[in-house]
Order: sequence, then C-alpha cells, then structure tokens
Amino acid sequence: MMSPTLSIVIPNYNHGTYLEQCIRSQMGSQLSIEIIIVDDASSDNSIDVIKSLQLDGLPIRFFKNKERLGVVPTMNRGISESKGEYIILRAADDLSEASTFSQAIELLESNREAGLSCGDLAYFLNSPEDAAVETLSLSASPAYLSPTQLHGMLGTSPIHSHTAIYRKSLLQRHGLFKSEHRFYSDWYTTLCLACSHGVCYQPKPTAYARLCSTSYANAGSRNATDRATTLKVLTEDLSILPEQLKTDIYHSRALDFFEIDPKNAFSFPFPPCPIPDDRFFLAGMGGTLYRKLKSLDKTRLTYPAYIYGAGAHTDILLKAWNALNLPKPTRIWVSSLENTRTSIQGIEVRKFGDAFDKIGTIIISSKSYEPEMLSTASTRFPNIPIITFWGSGDKT
Repeated sequence: MMSPTLSIVIPNYNHGTYLEQCIRSQMGSQLSIEIIIVDDASSDNSIDVIKSLQLDGLPIRFFKNKERLGVVPTMNRGISESKGEYIILRAADDLSEASTFSQAIELLESNREAGLSCGDLAYFLNSPEDAAVETLSLSASPAYLSPTQLHGMLGTSPIHSHTAIYRKSLLQRHGLFKSEHRFYSDWYTTLCLACSHGVCYQPKPTAYARLCSTSYANAGSRNATDRATTLKVLTEDLSILPEQLKTDIYHSRALDFFEIDPKNAFSFPFPPCPIPDDRFFLAGMGGTLYRKLKSLDKTRLTYPAYIYGAGAHTDILLKAWNALNLPKPTRIWVSSLENTRTSIQGIEVRKFGDAFDKIGTIIISSKSYEPEMLSTASTRFPNIPIITFWGSGDKT
C-alpha cells in the first residue's frame, strides 16, 4: 500500500460530541491521507464514535492511552505513529478546510526548505458558515516567506497551529512538542520551524477553531501562576537557541504575543524591528476588530457605548476604535475588579452593569469568552444592542 502523503493527528479526550464532524471535515482532498486518533483515556462515547467511523471506511488508525497523559504527550504519540511526510494537528472539536490541503502540499513541495505551510484561521461558535476570519496577511497570494521575510510580520498575530501543515522530518529534528511548554507548546515549536526554515502561506481560511473558554489553551493560560511558570520555561529555552534563530524570532516580533517587553523578559540584545504601520489594520486580532467596526452600520453602533472586557483584547479594540475616529466609549466593564486596571486609555473601568444612565450599545471585548459574556450581557440587558466579533453573532 502506498504511504500516505498527509497524516492528520487528532488527540482526543471526551470530545465524542464533536469528533465525527471534525473527522469528516478532513475528507475531500485528492491527497493520500491517514487520520490518526489518539484517545487520552476518555470516559464518554468517543470510542464508539471512532469505531463507527472506521466501519464507514474512513482511513482512521486508532490508538488509546491506558491512562490519561495530557494533550502534548498524546499529540506527540500521534506524530510518532504517523506514516505521512506531512503532519496536521487538529483539536478534536475543530474543523479543517480540506480543499486547501493540496495547494499547501504543492507549496511545500516547491519550497523544500520550508518548515511548514499555514493559512488564515476562522473562529466559530455553532456553525463555520458564521465564522470570523483572523488573517495573517503575510502575502496577497500563495507564497513562501523566508525567516528574513518574516521580520516585523508577526507581532501579536501568531502562526496558528490550527492552520499548519508541518514537514515531519523537520518537526522531528526540532524535537516535536515539549510538555513543559504546556499550552504554548504549539506556539514555540511552530515559531522555531518558521524562523529556522521559512513558511509557506495561503491567504485564505484553512481551518476553523471552535470558540471555547474551557479549551486546553484557554483554561491553562488564564491561571496567572501557571502562565508565569510556563513563560519562565519558554524564556529559558528561547535564550539558549542558536543565535541566528534567536535573532530571527526577535525580529519577527512574535514575542509581542505575550504583551510584555521582550527586552526585559527574554534579554535579547537586538534592536527592535518595526512592524509596518498597515499590518495592524490587516492582520490578526487587530485586523478582525478594525474590519468589523468599519463595516458597522452607524444605526447599529449607538451611544453611549459600553465595552465589556478589559484584557489585552480591549487595548487592541480601542486602537481600532480610535483609528476610525469613533466617539469615545463611556465606560469599560469587567466581571470582577480583582487584579484589573482602573482605567484603560482614559476610560474608567467599573464592575459589569454599572452605568451612568442610558446604554446605547454594548461591545463584547473578548475572543475566548465571547459566548459566555454575550449570554451574560443579553440576560442583564435584554433590549440593548450587543456587538460581537468572533462568530457568536450580534444581538440587535
């Protein structure tokens, strides 16, 4: 039997509800593929779902951990069991745009130095048809970008591992994914591959991520202690990388993702590389927020406007807001005032629901928690228009 070109690795833990939709979304390309599912000792109906799909003739190879090992070891086991030259890692509740697989492989075959191919990521709550696209905007057409060409191009817009197709040989050479990097393991390894070997890029959505505040990454990174401990490990590992790789990572501006000054946290003795002015309005979270605000019918954005959410998302939102010369929001709300700034860009931060008098529009300022925050705001203010950005749907 011919070896598969592409191995799609799906670590699973109690995602039986979503598994079939995820697996079937991998089908439809003309490539020879295998789907490797590694179950991490699930207690739901996941095994029954997998066996049923095997009986349907889908190219599934199934492995089961005897005891729960966690996401990263489960992911690495799937890679080790794979037979393809190229690897996709897919969360069990996410979806693929299988029609993009062939072009990604063609790009990788034409650019043998590239470590991976990637694309844009779409976020959805219930249906991918309602997804919001977060674009990398690395190129207007399919292209290969060398490590030097990535300088100044990433910033707070990571190369999402959801969209990546990895060259397995280089992924193995770099040591797969490190358990001690936890919820940043894919960020670290993907970045090292891109800044060591360059990246191929398709300027279109290649994967769909389900909005979920309880995902492995969101649940882990929201714990301040866990996040600080993991960042310390990342700092140490980044500091001992080869000088050229360290230089290219620094110049890519990828460390901006952590909302900290990399000169202090990572001690890299390099001058900063500027990000082109227009990238904020094109790429990543900033581009998504800017495009949505710009497209709003003025009758849907009434005043006074209240922003619900006070994290890094809100700083980016306000940058887009100010660039469009929109009237200043009246107040910023948070669910809890503990460990929260008292003001952001001169706008007072108060407990959710605290209002001067009337409320014109509520703006939900969070990606991971948008569904929950929309529900909370809708319940508390059933007759007030609410604007969202990431696929939850506006309420008007």
